[in-house]
Amino acid sequence: MNEEITQMSIYRMCGNIEEQIPGSYACYYNHKIYLLVNMDVNHFSLQDFRKRMVYIIREGLFHIGVSMVFYDILEMQYYFRQAEIALYYGTQQNQMFWYHTFDAYVLDYWMKEGIGTLTKDTIVNPAVYILEQYDREHGTDLYETLKTYLTYERNGTLTARIMKIHRSTLPHRLDRIQRLTGLNLESPEVRLYLLMSFYFHSSV
Repeated sequence: MNEEITQMSIYRMCGNIEEQIPGSYACYYNHKIYLLVNMDVNHFSLQDFRKRMVYIIREGLFHIGVSMVFYDILEMQYYFRQAEIALYYGTQQNQMFWYHTFDAYVLDYWMKEGIGTLTKDTIVNPAVYILEQYDREHGTDLYETLKTYLTYERNGTLTARIMKIHRSTLPHRLDRIQRLTGLNLESPEVRLYLLMSFYFHSSV
């Protein structure tokens, strides 16, 4: 951010952002604006957030780094770090883009710095925890289904045999998994990130 920006204009920017993003709190620190958003307010989604941010980014000529959604306010520091990582890697690799998400650069970060200043819980793909919780609450086996499916390179027949389910049951499970998590299983990067997450989650 331009250091010539006055303190008053910064307060004005923060106030403007809070007005446009429901359930948000903006503050200025170390030449950056940090934005904390309560996604439960008006059932605000990441898609809604991105649409709103487009106008803010255009008006302020900002670059933005976005963390994954989190649920424990005590871990906020790690998710602020995720946003910083997304911003750093995003501006280094894609200067023509203005909106950078942590999940788009997590593999680059992980390969170069390990978990760095993050923790096990904040480096693993959140889908792992979503599926675990869903299985506990509903008595399903989606976590192991996805893990097996990816481990055996999306071989449906082998996955069904190992999971001891009918071959026609697998597509329904995968559809439910994608609806719960929003995962794009056609993306090689997403599949690699998930495999690393499953391995890390079960071994640490």
